Amino acid sequence: MRRHSCPHPFSTLTLRFWCELCLALPPRRFAALVAIVAAVGSTGYAGRAGAQADAPCPPTTRPIFAGHAFDLEATIQTTPLTTVDAYPNLSQSFLRTTAALNAGDGSQRVFVVGQLGQVWSFQDDPQATQVDLFLDVSADIETEGEQGLLGLAFDPEFGDVASPRFGEFYVYVSVDTAECECTSSGTCEYTANPQHHCSQVWRFRATPVASTYPDWVDPAVPGEFVFEIEQPYFNHNGGTLAFGPDDLLYIASGDGGLSVGQNTAQDDDSLLGKILRIDPRGQPTYLIPPGNPFAGDGSKAQEIFHKGLRNPFKISFDRETGDLWIGDVGNGDWEEIDYHAYADAAPKNYGWPHCEGTHEVGSSNPCAFVHDRPVIEIPRPSGGGAITGGYVYRGSALPELYGRYVFAELTSRDLYAWDRTTVDPGTGLGEIEVVSVFGQLATLGETEAGELILPQFKVSGTSEIRRFDNASNPGTGIPLLLSETGLFEDTAADPLVGEVGVIEYSIETPLWSDGSIKRRWFALPGDETIEFRAQGGWDFPVGTVLLKHFEVAHLQLGSQRIETRVMLRQNSDWLGFTYRWNSAQTDANLLKLELVEDVCLDFGCDVRVTWTFPSPSACLTCHTGAADRVLGLRAEQLNRLSAGSENQLRELNCMEVFDSDIGTPTQYKSFASLEDETASVHHRVRSYLASNCAHCHRPGNPVQAAIDLRYGTALSAAGLVGVAPIHAIPGLADPDLIAPGDAQQSVVWHRQYSLDQAIRMAPFTRIRDVPAVTLQEDWIEDAIVNVPDDDHDGVLDASDNCLSAHNPSQADYDSDGVGDACDSDTRPDLVANVPTPDVFTAVLGGVLGATGRATNSGAGPAVDTQLRFFLSEDTNHDPGSDPWIGDCFVDPLDPAATDDCRDAESRVPVDLVVLAPGETASWYLGACSDALDLAEEDDEANNCAVNPSAILVPEPGSGLASLVGWITVVALARARGR
Repeated sequence: MRRHSCPHPFSTLTLRFWCELCLALPPRRFAALVAIVAAVGSTGYAGRAGAQADAPCPPTTRPIFAGHAFDLEATIQTTPLTTVDAYPNLSQSFLRTTAALNAGDGSQRVFVVGQLGQVWSFQDDPQATQVDLFLDVSADIETEGEQGLLGLAFDPEFGDVASPRFGEFYVYVSVDTAECECTSSGTCEYTANPQHHCSQVWRFRATPVASTYPDWVDPAVPGEFVFEIEQPYFNHNGGTLAFGPDDLLYIASGDGGLSVGQNTAQDDDSLLGKILRIDPRGQPTYLIPPGNPFAGDGSKAQEIFHKGLRNPFKISFDRETGDLWIGDVGNGDWEEIDYHAYADAAPKNYGWPHCEGTHEVGSSNPCAFVHDRPVIEIPRPSGGGAITGGYVYRGSALPELYGRYVFAELTSRDLYAWDRTTVDPGTGLGEIEVVSVFGQLATLGETEAGELILPQFKVSGTSEIRRFDNASNPGTGIPLLLSETGLFEDTAADPLVGEVGVIEYSIETPLWSDGSIKRRWFALPGDETIEFRAQGGWDFPVGTVLLKHFEVAHLQLGSQRIETRVMLRQNSDWLGFTYRWNSAQTDANLLKLELVEDVCLDFGCDVRVTWTFPSPSACLTCHTGAADRVLGLRAEQLNRLSAGSENQLRELNCMEVFDSDIGTPTQYKSFASLEDETASVHHRVRSYLASNCAHCHRPGNPVQAAIDLRYGTALSAAGLVGVAPIHAIPGLADPDLIAPGDAQQSVVWHRQYSLDQAIRMAPFTRIRDVPAVTLQEDWIEDAIVNVPDDDHDGVLDASDNCLSAHNPSQADYDSDGVGDACDSDTRPDLVANVPTPDVFTAVLGGVLGATGRATNSGAGPAVDTQLRFFLSEDTNHDPGSDPWIGDCFVDPLDPAATDDCRDAESRVPVDLVVLAPGETASWYLGACSDALDLAEEDDEANNCAVNPSAILVPEPGSGLASLVGWITVVALARARGR
């Protein structure tokens, strides 16, 4: 079969990232990228255990961490703001909505503008049922393409019955060429263009149905012509009308469309590509305000106020400050938000067509230092984009959004917010965050109360107007800047250096992250220690912080910092969140929501990659409870050489980071790097799958594919080989999860090879790990078939003394020909006790003080043994769901010897809930002897025991029930609070 290849030699995971780019880049540029990556670092193989692993510890002192700034009870907004139907009882479907606004007259009504020519009106009340047709000009306008009824503005005195302008409002519409005013005057400029038409402003006066409110427009009374813009093409017509705080009418005009080279936006004699300002109030048509830059100059278009815009479809004024916000739709690469402070009387030139955002458009049009910069720019989504300008939020329902500018992007369906102050020190542009993801929006709306409404832009079917449901918890106690956390000496320093006691480490088989360069640290509180386990997750004290830092190669900068993720061990569970680095690379900002953006890998952004910054909830979907939350910091990943050529487990053991002396690292298993050709293909592939997939695909974690990709699970027990998938991949005739001898029919392989986000695993990655899928192809098509090694321990099945468990050293302690990993007679028999009568009542969170007894019934001596206590629903141990509650240690035991140990701090988990209110649970105490988890057994029955005496756990009182949300809960959760 055909394999993906690259004409350059790659030897590290980082360099593999560029394999996906090499086919698209010129050779010189690609060579530069390779050189940069080689210079900035590697995540490749550093070697396993090492000869010095068994040497005595040198004199060493563990550095004590001074502490971080995180609150151990803090919460962070975990999901984007949700939306609900704002007016569920309205029967009207609002199609092709171009504006939604209020009249500012105290009536609390919403006016919805449709591109086809109607304006609908109803009360701003979730219980509203009646919708009134306020205006209908559908018979008088053109609606092809971007034409139609595009804007509506109410006179500032619309609702003042004493004013001569009571009931007056203005609309911005598209009319046929024959209706253009320039046609009658004979001065039309674009009549040769087949799409020629005109945008006009009309004035209407609403007729009061009630004595005080102008509720509808008499269809027999035509609107008054006020103003006209001749349009060469049907697109880029702008659209918004808005009265500013100066009571003047502002008109957003596009550049006329079709061609970048028109330069209409810079032509001072053209009305196109501008923000226009006129005074129509009390005039037959309008007057030129004296503050306009060309007022009184007959050679220029005197209506111009700002220029240099491409298609400012939506503009708005901050109702508190009067500042003007402009959403200008981009052309090729960038969308932008422009801004004009009300206190600044000077007109602006926003640069189009010389600039798109802060970037030059072509080499002939200089942009830098010439024009007024935007305040926000975002890369255009693939396939095009269209920015939807919004509002500075001044409502009360969403306090965390107050004062933020909220806007949308039509094609990505993202809603963004900017606090109007936080900027990237490198670019000076606003640092934004995604606050929600919603359907296509051509406009946002604002009610009279200042609340935001979100009218869907649909051309058919049912279209709702939605609103944000409620304010999610914005979180407290988490510093907003990485520099404020106390974790690094200086975030502006290069390279990053952790504070004293923040310990750096590396892992043998990293999670694939689109070829990024990663560094890792952890910090323990005070002199607290880690509860070590030779297999599975370690147990960390409350207050522990784990860090994972991401960089990517950059053509000019060498490397570019992207994000630094944090895992915080709080009082009840782990909390995950991330900080996004600014372009100056001096600090990073806390992200409360998921953010997807293009990361530029060179100054011109010719090379870029789409990057996903996870939300806090997304962090815990990968750092699963079933996988003990912490994924990389465990024995099989750290049993390798560090940068200083020391075995990392030994380094940590010598620093007394663990709660007991773990002995020599050579007794523990180790993952194998993809690059380690001294390891078997089985070992390397299963290490990779364990690192990249097993945190989800394992017992106790509900996923659609019920497979077990943990490293210690024999391949025959993993549910992979010859098993049909639950969800097939289109195009595969008769696939299996793993089809021996045929990678093309293997779903697991395809999910890593495919770049289709609907198929691809792991989530959020967008670049193929070429060496990984190539090695997996060899594994599927050759190793599984021709070199059987069911437990992937490097020993072929024909000579393996323990086929069912990973036992690479073929250890056989009692020399009976059965490997220790599946031999029961070197393991102690157990009795698990609680120091209580036969029936014992405990409360949630209460101390048990579990006691265990070990008796060695084997033929030979037993090593130091770790007794691990658990609670079970019955008298059988279920490793996938029974929660561990504590541990203790017994000394080495001779044959027939007995020893007891007790964990005085073992407790009933606070979330041990499987009952309805009013009931009492029966639980059973159990213990397993794992000899520091050295055994990798499919069957734990030979070294686990359960005490048949019941432990009764009654329903808690109403206060606690409220605290834990006492409903029927169908799963156990492990809660350790050491």
